[in-house]
Amino acid sequence: MVAVAVNQQNEMVGFEMFYFRTDEIPSRVIHLAFTGIAPSLRGQGLGSILRRYAVSQFHARGLRGISAQVTQDNLPSMRSLLNAGYVKTGESADGLTHFMIRRL
Repeated sequence: MVAVAVNQQNEMVGFEMFYFRTDEIPSRVIHLAFTGIAPSLRGQGLGSILRRYAVSQFHARGLRGISAQVTQDNLPSMRSLLNAGYVKTGESADGLTHFMIRRL
């Protein structure tokens, strides 16, 4: 699934991509693979808008959660995920990647 944000000129300015991981299908969880925001619009809340939209759409379709992974040095993404209600569920063996989930 892809959620796309466009500006008034109908130009794509942001998107989020999701897919189902085999091990998460029984739990009805979809995985947030990637978020892309136009550089000129970063830090203005567009990622948060896309995340709220995804939550509403997936909840309406009976999913129970959205998983995500974020590297510890990607502070903007970490803040955005936490602000969207994601919680940390673990980390990689090297401690560089955080595993997160947003329950629906």
